[in-house]
Amino acid sequence: TIPYRLERDSRVNLSIYDLTGRVVKTIIDQLQASGSHSASWNSTDNAGQLVPSGVYFVRLRVGNNVEARKMILTK
Repeated sequence: TIPYRLERDSRVNLSIYDLTGRVVKTIIDQLQASGSHSASWNSTDNAGQLVPSGVYFVRLRVGNNVEARKMILTK
C-alpha cells in the first residue's frame, strides 16, 4: 500500500518502474481531490501478469512535482 497526501486537487500519476526504467504498472492517472489517499499494487504489470520478486520504484507525479521511492517485492 502506498500512502500519499495532496494539498489541493491535482492530477496524479502513480506508476511502478523496474530497474531498467520501464513502466511496469500505472496504478493511478487521474484528477484527485485534496486530502489523504492510498493506492495498492497487486504485483501485476499493465497486462495483468504477475511480476517477479525484486526491486522496483514507485513514482508519484503531482502536477510538476515528482517523488520516487524504492521498494522490494518479495513473494
